[in-house]
Amino acid sequence: YLYGQEIEAPVFPGHIVSINDHAYGATTGYDKLVIPGHIDCINTYAFYDCSAKEVILEEGVVILGEGAFAGCENLQSITIPLSCGLMHDNIFQDCPEELVIRCYAGSKAEDYAKEYDINYELIG
Repeated sequence: YLYGQEIEAPVFPGHIVSINDHAYGATTGYDKLVIPGHIDCINTYAFYDCSAKEVILEEGVVILGEGAFAGCENLQSITIPLSCGLMHDNIFQDCPEELVIRCYAGSKAEDYAKEYDINYELIG
């Protein structure tokens, strides 16, 4: 766990398939976060209150746990792939109103954005 530490950017070795609860909570020192497709699950509050302004989830990420990016006050955009089919509650709780979810038409992410009244932009 790196909770509360300042890091350049999280690095995810190939053998990691999920990010544990609170693992990167309150981490600072980076603006962009890219989560590779070999990570299939981002668990509860995994990146709570992190410093990222932009998050890109690559194709292969399947699950976003409750509050996964909650409290990320700098978060401006997140790209969510088609593979992401399970999105729990409050993923973006206490994030800026200007947050934009970048997603595909007809995707779970588009449905989520509509349900929670979050700005979204269609890609692809």
